[in-house]
Amino acid sequence: MAAISSLSSRQRSVGILTLDDSTLQVELARGARVHVEVQDLAGATKAVLYSGWLPSGRHDVYWLGVDQEGRFVPSGTYVLMVYGTAGDASCEFQHSR
Repeated sequence: MAAISSLSSRQRSVGILTLDDSTLQVELARGARVHVEVQDLAGATKAVLYSGWLPSGRHDVYWLGVDQEGRFVPSGTYVLMVYGTAGDASCEFQHSR
């Protein structure tokens, strides 16, 4: 579904990794409240993957290529956004159906 093509992080305390086509990992240096979402390149939220407290360490998040209403999104470039009290991170990736 999704393959990471580039990664940028404004804070070293938050990282984003890929495991396979639908699993991404958010890595936190310390526990934090986080909000994880997929956006299109215009910045519109397509899906909220997680919102809440996470302890330090790596945490799996999943995206099956569907929007908030459960509809499949078209192939293209999307952005995984992580907002949190420990910092923010973003990662562009290619999604293909």
